[in-house]
Amino acid sequence: MKPSPQSGGAPTGKRKQQKQQQPQLAAASEFNRHARATSSMTKFKDDAKDKPSDIDSAAHVVRYVLETRFFDIAIGIVVVANALSIGVELSLSLDGSDTTMVKAFDIFFLTVYTLELIMRFWAYGFLAAFKRPWVTFDFSLVMLGLVGSLVMEPIANSTGGSNALGSVMVLRMLRLLRLGRTLRLFKLFTQLKEFLAVLRGLVSSIGLIAGTFSTLLMVLYVLACMALELITKNPLNETSSVFSEQTQANFGSLPESMLTLLRFATLDNIHEIYMP
Repeated sequence: MKPSPQSGGAPTGKRKQQKQQQPQLAAASEFNRHARATSSMTKFKDDAKDKPSDIDSAAHVVRYVLETRFFDIAIGIVVVANALSIGVELSLSLDGSDTTMVKAFDIFFLTVYTLELIMRFWAYGFLAAFKRPWVTFDFSLVMLGLVGSLVMEPIANSTGGSNALGSVMVLRMLRLLRLGRTLRLFKLFTQLKEFLAVLRGLVSSIGLIAGTFSTLLMVLYVLACMALELITKNPLNETSSVFSEQTQANFGSLPESMLTLLRFATLDNIHEIYMP
């Protein structure tokens, strides 16, 4: 018995349709694989972009250290020690003593300031760091210190005569400018509530102090005019040499009279003027 055309043709048509769909399925599978690979690569690039590098991580750590209060206190201690060393150096130089040890400490302080400046450039960027006034101020002082230690001091030691004297004077001026670093202590003091209270009290009392000074100046002026009229034209100036000497020494002019009366008001060595 022969199979009917309908029963034998169905499987053949199904197999033929499957053969025609195989290239399409393979292309779709390849496309999906390529899409997954592309997505994975994009995600890897995004993760690499978002992940900070080792340099950025180190800069972040340095910035965190610079912004801590402990670091400000440490630098404040160094600034105070540097100011004290300057005073010790000046005292030893007057006595003609050896200042080698003090100069070694100066080199140490300059090294600390230089390292701090490098840390700030690393943390904030070279140009961005100059937007901070304290960094610009520190940079100027560090440059002056480096010029004094590396340039002016060798020149002063190697030359003689008037040239050496000029170099020494410039070197001393550069060293005295290091005292300007003590202004950084105000940055530390502003973090203390007690200092802010004292500062607000001083600012609020400026008007009262100015009024008191103006009143005292006016009173002294009026009394000095009266003193010139009553003392300098007193007949005792012609008969008493002591009275005449005191008048010339203390009331010879209007400014001298005001200064004498100010000494009376402040009790500043008035025994030289007034004798019972």
